[in-house]
Amino acid sequence: MTDTRKPALLALAFIFILALAFWPSPAQANVDCDANGSINFGTSQSGTGSVNYSCRNYGSTAVNLTLCTVRGPVAWPGTEAQPAMAYGNNLLYYNLYTSINRAQIWDSSAPISTAISIAAGGTRTGTLSFYGYIPSGQTAPPGTYQTWFYNATVGILVAGNPTCQRTYTNFAGRDFNMPVTATVINACTITAGAGSNINFGVIQSTATNRSASSQIAVNCPSGTPYNIGLAPSNGDINGAGVMSGSAGNTAKVPYQLRKTSSTGPAWGNTATSSSTGNGVTGTGTGTNSIISVYATLPSANYPADNYRDTVTVTVHY
Repeated sequence: MTDTRKPALLALAFIFILALAFWPSPAQANVDCDANGSINFGTSQSGTGSVNYSCRNYGSTAVNLTLCTVRGPVAWPGTEAQPAMAYGNNLLYYNLYTSINRAQIWDSSAPISTAISIAAGGTRTGTLSFYGYIPSGQTAPPGTYQTWFYNATVGILVAGNPTCQRTYTNFAGRDFNMPVTATVINACTITAGAGSNINFGVIQSTATNRSASSQIAVNCPSGTPYNIGLAPSNGDINGAGVMSGSAGNTAKVPYQLRKTSSTGPAWGNTATSSSTGNGVTGTGTGTNSIISVYATLPSANYPADNYRDTVTVTVHY
């Protein structure tokens, strides 16, 4: 009589051994990298951001690799074509670049990379820089603007593949959120003589009631009220100045600064941040506002010479 039980026992043992041979074991990348990043423009139009990485080599030999980082998707309120920061319902547009000359926009298809070497069992830390720019001419009121990119990546570049890969053979990277912030302040700029200096030209000594004009360019953030004062070099608060000739000529040629027109009211220097006084008032638009300045010359009955004066323009906001 044949014993059929033993082959069955052998087959069961074989299956058990085979299962052990293919049982999965925990996998661990030889190199593991973590990262965080951000950019804060502060009150500047341009800024430098950073992605700070830390990579650990768990292997027993040194590793050379090309580490990379790419920007993640744009969070509200911007779009992929035009990222934006928000302060309430107000938007401030900007963009990020891979280099300081802003030749290449930084996005998921344009990695920033660096070659690194990590010793066996060692750790390597460092920073990958990127660059931001806020275009001028925006009507963004003062405030703190912010947004973020989510799922920015620190990964690896492999020869023949331009994609920054978060995971690869014996490598593990990370995704991270990246905040973007900027502060808009009540900063105004003013350019006197935006067209040219006030020039009465060449005139005869018998001339009377002559006038000339120029322009001032004022740029204040949108919604910012401002007042502008003009002060001749003699310090007259009512805009009544005098022009001086060359050395040895003691003659002083009077003139009057005016607003609105050559026959308009005197434009002086009693303006403050809270009062227009005898100055000119306005409200910022985020772009240049052009304001005309007039000067009148009652009489030219003075010795022949070139006469001039310097007027100080002050914007209060």
